Amino acid sequence: MLPLPNDATITRKTHGKSLKEVARNRLHQISARVNRAVTQARATRNLNRKARVESGVIQIGVVGYTNAGKTSLIRALSGSTRLQPRNSLFATVETTAHTCRLKNFIHSTM
Repeated sequence: MLPLPNDATITRKTHGKSLKEVARNRLHQISARVNRAVTQARATRNLNRKARVESGVIQIGVVGYTNAGKTSLIRALSGSTRLQPRNSLFATVETTAHTCRLKNFIHSTM
């Protein structure tokens, strides 16, 4: 058997096709599935982005060096308990959104 990603395998039963053709067809199927998933993710992100823009909420981005306290700052401003600061590299690399109300009563999303 030829190993492929996840549970996909190709057996030696090729029904007249070479193993190389079978492998190429299987990889094409996997590639098509990944492309469909990426297209769906793009559509979802575009829809979410459009909703954020139309809401009129101010957006704030927090960037900085590793272990600079970005997570602690967002947690302090938003009161979110979902974020847990950790002393490890790349512990919080995923993008998250949190809402908060600043002192001047401007509603914003970080």
